[in-house]
Amino acid sequence: MWDWPRRIVCWNKNLIMIQEFQGRLKIHQAKNLLHVVSNNLADNEYFKLANPTIETEIIPSLCLYTNMNYNKNHTYTKFLIYTGNIPDHPLIEKRPPNYKWQDLMNYRGIIHIPYEASTMSIFEHMSSGIPLFFPTKQFLKSLWDSGTGRQMNYWGHPPKYLEQTKYDEFWLERADYYQFEGIYYFDSYYELFALLENFEDTKYDTRIEYIETRKKQVYKKYIDLLEIIEKRSEFVLSNN
Repeated sequence: MWDWPRRIVCWNKNLIMIQEFQGRLKIHQAKNLLHVVSNNLADNEYFKLANPTIETEIIPSLCLYTNMNYNKNHTYTKFLIYTGNIPDHPLIEKRPPNYKWQDLMNYRGIIHIPYEASTMSIFEHMSSGIPLFFPTKQFLKSLWDSGTGRQMNYWGHPPKYLEQTKYDEFWLERADYYQFEGIYYFDSYYELFALLENFEDTKYDTRIEYIETRKKQVYKKYIDLLEIIEKRSEFVLSNN
């Protein structure tokens, strides 16, 4: 049963509780009972700063549960702004309050002004094959500096071992959307509008090949992981 007061204290950035949690991780690692998996580079690096002796692995999310599939042959004219706010443009529509996943495929592409280094919706959209548009690192940093969007420092004043995470650069260098292939980037709203007004999906083949390769790699990693867990379980049972 959860000890709720202790759990709440831990989530309130109590360093003693966090150190206790990190110690428990080390105990499980020493017993060969721990396999740490992150679904994105930023969270993985964040974890390693606090637990440098623990091995980790990155297995990206596929988010295929949406069953979204982009059809490049459809003649849609509008683009969707999914996260963030941008100046009005006749080619851009805001996300409706109520929608089904497949409704998102009724656009020529999806625009994100990210508030996080990693979100499930970005994984969902990437796996669908639809063209995605993101600000460059420099432009996104300028938007955050101006107060647009949200920054990714959860501590305010983090402990020393997480010092570098208070800077936006830590998250930008590790953000999912700067690791993907077949993506479109814009360095200003003017550049975005020009891109949309003359848009041709020249990166379609690159994006689809990347998605399929990524899918195979993720499946293989999970198969390998399950085999490791099975062997560890057999070892534990045979020694008890």
